[in-house]
Amino acid sequence: MENQTKTEGTVEGREQTNATSSTDTKAANRNKTSNPRRKINKGLIDIIAIAGMLVIAGGSIWLLYWLYTKLVSWVVLGGIGGFVMVALTCIVFGGFKEGLATFATIFLICVFIWGVIWFTESPEYRAGVNAYDEGDYATAIANFDLVIQKEPDHAEAYLKRCDALRHTGGATDALADCNRAIRLDYPFKEESYSIRGRVFTELGRFQEAIDDFSVASRVQPSAYDLVERGNLYNRLKRHKTALKDFNRALHLDKDYVWAYWGMGNALYSLNQRKAALTAYERYEKSGENMSKAMRARIDSLRKQFGAAEK
Repeated sequence: MENQTKTEGTVEGREQTNATSSTDTKAANRNKTSNPRRKINKGLIDIIAIAGMLVIAGGSIWLLYWLYTKLVSWVVLGGIGGFVMVALTCIVFGGFKEGLATFATIFLICVFIWGVIWFTESPEYRAGVNAYDEGDYATAIANFDLVIQKEPDHAEAYLKRCDALRHTGGATDALADCNRAIRLDYPFKEESYSIRGRVFTELGRFQEAIDDFSVASRVQPSAYDLVERGNLYNRLKRHKTALKDFNRALHLDKDYVWAYWGMGNALYSLNQRKAALTAYERYEKSGENMSKAMRARIDSLRKQFGAAEK
């Protein structure tokens, strides 16, 4: 009887304990849910996630603009691919919001590093780049001279000075700078070969120019390089090969109207005069400046085919 009483007391005590424990758990959960600090933390995470998405969107737009306006190497494209992989990894293993926040942090760190690298460049180099971008090539050359005196292996300075010299008529000196930039393994190699191709063109070394534009096009195809190579093929009377380059350039950039003028020249030389007139008129519609010789050829073809003058 006494044992039964103890047993009943024990069971009753356990039930009371379990009931108390359940009540405490519910109360703790209520406290946890209603904890204002927890709400604040969740709000911060949401803000960080939104900021991360805005940073990624802004950064992506900037990268697209930069890619559109610059020659970009596979190194840069690989870096962008790496960013994408990091973003996906963060999202898959950290959740969508937390992943985006992590990726945004990484992105900001990389932008900060890029900024440090740029602003730790010598003031002469930055001044040279700014002058080069503004078309003040004499000032650019003077600044790049100072950079190279301090840093004889500064590949970017050699490449920029090469193109600046080309613009000011110093093609021979420009060639030496381009050769040095390529030997120093400048990261944007397609740009190095593209610029050297232009230098070879001005020196009348057309086959070497074609070879350089071919290297640049293999690494990073661009409408500019293809049209330049096509124009060289026209000069060497390889008009059918030139047409392939002009068509490929338009496939890459349908608005690169200089391809139409080169195409017109190739077709004219192949005695396909009506097709040549069509190509010339496509160029004319762009509103680009035309020399008297260019306009005279179009007018002559219009008279030949009885087309109305524009």
